[in-house]
Amino acid sequence: MFSACDQGAGRSGFLASAVNPDTDREDEPGRWLPDTIKDLGDGWQAVTTAFGEGRDSWIQSNPSIKVTGRESFLRVKHSTHDGKLDRKAYMAFDISRFKGKLIQEAEFVVNVEPSDLGFASLVPDATFAVYVLTQEDQDQWSESQLTWTHAPAHDDKPEHRTSAKVDEAKRIGSFTMPQGTTRGAFSVKSTELAEAVRADTNGLVTLILCRETDETDRNGLAHAFASKENQRNSPPTLRLKLAE
Repeated sequence: MFSACDQGAGRSGFLASAVNPDTDREDEPGRWLPDTIKDLGDGWQAVTTAFGEGRDSWIQSNPSIKVTGRESFLRVKHSTHDGKLDRKAYMAFDISRFKGKLIQEAEFVVNVEPSDLGFASLVPDATFAVYVLTQEDQDQWSESQLTWTHAPAHDDKPEHRTSAKVDEAKRIGSFTMPQGTTRGAFSVKSTELAEAVRADTNGLVTLILCRETDETDRNGLAHAFASKENQRNSPPTLRLKLAE
């Protein structure tokens, strides 16, 4: 199940409250800091990759490209036209504060960023698959050491350029981004994701984002999503609904 989400107040963005019209002087509206857990109401809580032991980064099949994990974006791409252009995003969420809580539902949200690499006209409506890492001993990956040859649930086989290894990860859903999209939020809410979160034993959940859709030319768009270092947009977010 997927959806596009509006940005702003409530569950979709960082705005926690509006200016109180009954107050004579109000400095600025309150904002949610992504390194905290946000109470969204109705049992929903939100945690981002900026909280606790959370982290996010991406890998590329070109060994000369160095990704530090401190970039303000996460790049994702698939191309059969050039073997050095494939990219995947990795996002770890610290859910240790939810230990012992009954989680009823779960939803994953990412925010699109304008990309300065490639042309949108060369990529049709694109389908993105989301996987959850099932091998918990791989959850302690490092942003600075994550590479195409050293990444969880990944190898260089052709089938794993658009997916994760099925014996180490599980597909929990997908979303489709219309051609030329440069703004907005996309989400995956599924039973598989909720089950994966409930099954966690080490307080960390790693999600892997892959683009399944090929480009029509090697100069196609490399999609970009906001990372925890982004100053304009919300980082990857995991929303959890707890039982009352």
